[in-house]
Amino acid sequence: MMMIRIKYQLRAESTPRSMELAPEQYYGPPEAGQTTGRIPRFHHAYQYTEHSADDLKWTILEGGPIEGSVIRTQFLDGRRFMMRIEWTPTATRRSSTQPPSAMGAS
Repeated sequence: MMMIRIKYQLRAESTPRSMELAPEQYYGPPEAGQTTGRIPRFHHAYQYTEHSADDLKWTILEGGPIEGSVIRTQFLDGRRFMMRIEWTPTATRRSSTQPPSAMGAS
């Protein structure tokens, strides 16, 4: 059975932690009529830990939604500003979120 691994580091600690999830713990149950693919229960790796994004420096998700993928999320200001880099066997994608005030919203 392939396990999903989440590594993470708390802001208050100097040593990273690691946890493994069975596919049944990581993926939600199939939706009605769903015949292919599996949908993760949560959008971000930190949501599988017992910690909030404000408590974390970073997370690394290995073996998640795409086989062979690695998703690293760096928390710069909790959930208000984070950088996410996703490596898959075929591509690398980067994305970030910013607080509304940094994006010109009022």
